[in-house]
Amino acid sequence: GKSRAEVSAVQLGELNPNTRIDVIEGNVGLDDLKRFNLVICSDTIFGECVQVNDACRELGIKFIMAQTRGVFGTVFVDFGKDFVVYDDNGEQPAMSIVSSITK
Repeated sequence: GKSRAEVSAVQLGELNPNTRIDVIEGNVGLDDLKRFNLVICSDTIFGECVQVNDACRELGIKFIMAQTRGVFGTVFVDFGKDFVVYDDNGEQPAMSIVSSITK
């Protein structure tokens, strides 16, 4: 089978055919990162994601980390110190608890 990264790369590429999507699995070096303007770390050990993000920040490369663990997931976005998010309404984000799942 294919890795999640390989499958996701195909689907990401379909969203914008003018964008090149590459999958790097295993150890990632600075020379690997320098080729990109956005790096996505998907289901990688957290400590490795932190190291990749630190390198991306140093090189001025945008970074996204997406992790899933069963029904739980997290997304972390680091688009650099100049990236600003404007909150339209000041409301707290919605949160829900799944109490049961049936087939």
